[in-house]
Amino acid sequence: MAKQQKNICILPWLHLNIHPSGDVTPCGHTDLSKPFANVEGNSVNDILNNDQFKKLRKDFLAGKRPEICSACFNLEDLNIPSARQWHNEIFDHKMKIIDLTNEDGSLPEVQVHSLDVRMSNVCNFSCRGCYPKSSSSWSEDFEKLTGKKVQKKLTTVNSQTVQELLSRLDQVEKVYFAGGEPFLMSETYELLEKLKFNNQTGVDLSFSTNLSTLKLNNKSIIETLKGFSDVKLYISIDDEGERGEYFRKGLDLRLFCQNLFEVRKLLPQVKCFATITINIMNVSNLENLIKYLINDLGFNTSEFLYNFLTVPKELNAQNLPQKMRLEIIKKLEHLENEYLQNKLKTLSFDEKVLFKKHLSDYKFLDKVISFLSIDGDESLLKDFFEYTEALDVIRGESFKKLFPELVTLKQVLPYKSE
Repeated sequence: MAKQQKNICILPWLHLNIHPSGDVTPCGHTDLSKPFANVEGNSVNDILNNDQFKKLRKDFLAGKRPEICSACFNLEDLNIPSARQWHNEIFDHKMKIIDLTNEDGSLPEVQVHSLDVRMSNVCNFSCRGCYPKSSSSWSEDFEKLTGKKVQKKLTTVNSQTVQELLSRLDQVEKVYFAGGEPFLMSETYELLEKLKFNNQTGVDLSFSTNLSTLKLNNKSIIETLKGFSDVKLYISIDDEGERGEYFRKGLDLRLFCQNLFEVRKLLPQVKCFATITINIMNVSNLENLIKYLINDLGFNTSEFLYNFLTVPKELNAQNLPQKMRLEIIKKLEHLENEYLQNKLKTLSFDEKVLFKKHLSDYKFLDKVISFLSIDGDESLLKDFFEYTEALDVIRGESFKKLFPELVTLKQVLPYKSE
């Protein structure tokens, strides 16, 4: 029955996504402002069998496309692979559990096979596309920017739900660590040691990291990860040089490169991916960033992953004027075609036949091009410049020194920010 529903997503049947605030969402791609539950005072069963999760499962079984899951369906409508499709492939062997769903959408036996654990918001970066709930370093600037007080450090580690999950680790097949910065959290090391103790070194481990550090006090992530056979690092890098250090406040590019090369040398089994968050400030320079990642940092095009920043709304690259987006698309298409032609030159006849057969798999910029082809809300450009300039004042920075294309854009807009 499960596979007959083309819109189905396996995650509501086996996954738990806990944010540093304690809020629970169906996954990390749903709207964080609309949590389904909070870990405070709730068991795993309470959460995954509450009314909202039951309704979500019933909607999927009815063939619907739930609004909360629009991020994935919007990508799929653009022929861009989504997290929904990816997780369905990973957990294809678990699809039968969907058929056990009760009529009211509840699960007769709750099992957690996939975890997205963000036990704390502790982070040493305050990236412009982030916010206090995901970075403790953002709180001071946020308070100056908005006049609102926020709790600096958030943690869920002592909650009943997290403690219960630690006792259920034997069920887990996949763990995604984020935060905050997971390599700065003692809880990350403790959970990994517990997996080792349980002889679960084959668990699929993924980390979203800024790679600013490989140690926490006397603990080394290099040593801790030795022995695990399936590890992926999703390493955030959004721009090159000073532009990158401006957007990702806290980034030391020299140290970043040093840590990347050390991981590759000492943990050869670990797969490293460059995670690029496409936003209004980096998309004009994406061509140069791609070249930098390939030529200087040794990534290949199959190791690029893209996130598309849509919150805060004013940082959405789709808000750029159509003419500007079309110019960017033209540059990206040229870069992609140049790569494909150079790739073909290195292949034998048989390899070329196979390459052309699977050509779409090698078009590493198609997702970005498809995203940029859609119009956003150009009126939000006013908010973008006001937000950027206000944060510049707080941080003693200036976008005008590093982003000439945005300076030009601001000059031709039909308004002037205060």
